[in-house]
Amino acid sequence: MELQKISKRFENLQDHLEKAYTKDIKKIIQDVFKEYDIYYKGTSDTVSDETFLNKFLFNVKEQVPICLGISQNGNKCCRKSQPYSNYCKVHFYLEFKNKQSKQSEQNDNVIFVINKESKETFESKETFENKEKIFIEDSFYYKDNKFIYDTLTFEKVGYIDNTDTPILTDDPFILE
Repeated sequence: MELQKISKRFENLQDHLEKAYTKDIKKIIQDVFKEYDIYYKGTSDTVSDETFLNKFLFNVKEQVPICLGISQNGNKCCRKSQPYSNYCKVHFYLEFKNKQSKQSEQNDNVIFVINKESKETFESKETFENKEKIFIEDSFYYKDNKFIYDTLTFEKVGYIDNTDTPILTDDPFILE
């Protein structure tokens, strides 16, 4: 029961803040207009207190959209969201990355291998499973006559040098 009372207070908090802000601004402007005459710039026409008041009042409900993401420590993200999105730049990228990983899980049987001869060729899991397995630095890898491949992602993780010695590397120029 106490939790419901507190949640009702939070729901009405924005309305109470808007009313208090409006009331304070009206009071200040009324006090200013009692003491001073305010004129439009470059003219001798006086500004009405209603026109002046409308310049300073704003609608609190028109808020900047806040990101819907959750940070690593479990707190709600407080950054401004991107146009046409519910997320800030960081969480937008994470959402995109998450979608990409889900798509790659769905296409688990198809692998894109880029060769110099053809731009892209498709190889299935079975092609890699037929290759020789080798054990390097506490892990298993697939091996052909030129490269070493990861057993999970089937990406190139190394190469075979001229003396048939396997060498692990992440250098993209060597692995091309």
